[in-house]
Amino acid sequence: ELDQRYLESKDEGIEIIGASSDMMAIDLGTNPHGYKVGDYLTFKTPYMGALGLMNSPYIDKEVI
Repeated sequence: ELDQRYLESKDEGIEIIGASSDMMAIDLGTNPHGYKVGDYLTFKTPYMGALGLMNSPYIDKEVI
């Protein structure tokens, strides 16, 4: 199970309900923004979460 201290949706209507090393299950609630497959979601993470993401060889990184 994903530790909520390491990743949180910026959209308060979205809840992360589970995750593994290669998948994440998200509850969109009533989906007021009309999210669909292929849309981008944004997340915020504290330092330790960012450190884990940046050191993972399984995460693609793009500096913008």
